[in-house]
Amino acid sequence: MQRTRVAAILVAAGRGSRFSVGVRKQYQLLAGKPILYHTLACFCSSPDIDCVVTVVPAGERADAVQRISGWPLLRSPIVVEGGEERHHSVMNGLEAVPPECEWILVHDGVRPFVTHELILRVLKAARREGGAVAAVTPCDTIKTRVDQRVGETLERSRLVAVQTPQAFRRSILQQAYAAAAAEGRFSTDDAALVERLGQPVALVEGDYRNIKITTSIDLAIAGAIMEGWNQ
Repeated sequence: MQRTRVAAILVAAGRGSRFSVGVRKQYQLLAGKPILYHTLACFCSSPDIDCVVTVVPAGERADAVQRISGWPLLRSPIVVEGGEERHHSVMNGLEAVPPECEWILVHDGVRPFVTHELILRVLKAARREGGAVAAVTPCDTIKTRVDQRVGETLERSRLVAVQTPQAFRRSILQQAYAAAAAEGRFSTDDAALVERLGQPVALVEGDYRNIKITTSIDLAIAGAIMEGWNQ
């Protein structure tokens, strides 16, 4: 039986305000190549992905294409411009996905250590439940804050740190974004919008190496991960 088609939306439209240098975070070099390229290379070579849409900062499409065109990819991504906030960018990405794709993976463009195995795990769980997210158990103790004092200590065994990729049936994700737009209440986490619909979202074992690079410290850590990755 022919499997249903899958599209990946790589969100790389951030302005990188937490980086002190002039180059946007998604174009910072990691092992001599832009972070975004590493992420693209994984999705474009995945046998479980049929289409890759990359969302880049508004007004910077030509620059983005130029920055990632210096290295080969097994599949040419669709490159579209994002919006002012993350949810605008995801919505722009959704509009660019070909109509035959029934499943959507949303992934942060600055998580370059995603693997084919993680993509497949998330997809399999999403096909069972309608939606799935990668997540890991926090290593640190988590507390709530009330003003400048500790509120309470949360039970770590009940907590997860959510990563991407996150996968959803296309119709469910579209319905979630339509509902959020009607309410004017968005989130930086796609699964949170799906949860509001009352839809189940499966938890899939993530990868502690699958970090999101948003600061110069993250970039240094990524360099160490990359050294081990290539050994």
